[in-house]
Amino acid sequence: MTREQVIGNRSTIYYQLSTVTSYQLSVISYQLSVISYQLSLFTVHCHLSPVTCQLSTVNCQLSTVNCQLSPVTSPKI
Repeated sequence: MTREQVIGNRSTIYYQLSTVTSYQLSVISYQLSVISYQLSLFTVHCHLSPVTCQLSTVNCQLSTVNCQLSPVTSPKI
C-alpha cells in the first residue's frame, strides 16, 4: 500500500466520523427543540459534552447531556 492510499483511507475515515457526529447532533438538537416546544412555560438549557470518538471501532458517543429547566415569567392576564 502506498502512502497516498493510506492518507486517502484516513481522510475517508475522518469524513465518515464527522458525518455521523453531525447527524447525531442534529437529531439531538431536533429532540431538544421538540421538548422546548412542548414545555412552553419553561426554557430548556442544555450543555453537550465533547463528543468522544474511537478510531479503532469507528464509534462516536456523546458522554453526557445535561439539561436544566428554568421557569419563564409569563405576564399575568
